[in-house]
Amino acid sequence: MPRPTSPPPPPPPYGVAAVPAFGFRALAALAARSAIGGGREVALACLLGARLTTAARPPYRLTAEQRRARAGHAQAWLTTLALPAEARAAVARLFDGTAAPSPSPAALADALRQVVEAAGPLLDDPARAELAALGRALDGAPAATDDGRG
Repeated sequence: MPRPTSPPPPPPPYGVAAVPAFGFRALAALAARSAIGGGREVALACLLGARLTTAARPPYRLTAEQRRARAGHAQAWLTTLALPAEARAAVARLFDGTAAPSPSPAALADALRQVVEAAGPLLDDPARAELAALGRALDGAPAATDDGRG
């Protein structure tokens, strides 16, 4: 006769309840397999822009001060890369958008689309699709309120 099974134990109190999935696997993979130089640097700049953008939205919602600091450091890093001028300008605008006191999802989506347009020829289809999905998610996102978390 089969033994009755008991319900699984609850997660430990110190466990992480939910960790958002990393949404930019294709961009990271593109950067990893690209040769050193322009293509890899464009992929890395797009990856960082996407990461900064998601950090400005739930569930992360970094404070305005944190986002400003990260965007400033990202801008400094951007100056060290060999990027096409149009891609550099588009990525810089995206970085700046993430540092706004209350970043508008629509403004971030627009800046992200400009990055995709400028960097598109150096990105593969899966990487462009990830950035496009982020843009669509931003288009449907409510505007952030400045609740001290920026």
